[in-house]
Amino acid sequence: MNTKRWVTTVAGVALAAAGTVVPAASASAAPTYDCVVTTTGVPVYDNPTDAGLPYHIVAWVNTGQKITVNIEWNHYRGGIVWGRTDRTYIHENYLKKVSTGGRCIG
Repeated sequence: MNTKRWVTTVAGVALAAAGTVVPAASASAAPTYDCVVTTTGVPVYDNPTDAGLPYHIVAWVNTGQKITVNIEWNHYRGGIVWGRTDRTYIHENYLKKVSTGGRCIG
């Protein structure tokens, strides 16, 4: 294979991959902000329960636990629960924004 064709093919594959990943990620991305849990015994999921994906409860959190949110999916807020390293989701009904005390929304 000549070098020009190989470079064109590699560039095309990279652009195609970037084109499919970037719009999906930016569509659900939100500004990063911190929220705090307002209720005891709140389930933490590995995926939003209404996203059409398999989901599991991966932890339970209590009042005062914080999450750094960077994904908004319908009524779920996704991000890193403090003390964990994986992205998880909590329903917005159990969260309030740390900075304002209002709804957990960007």
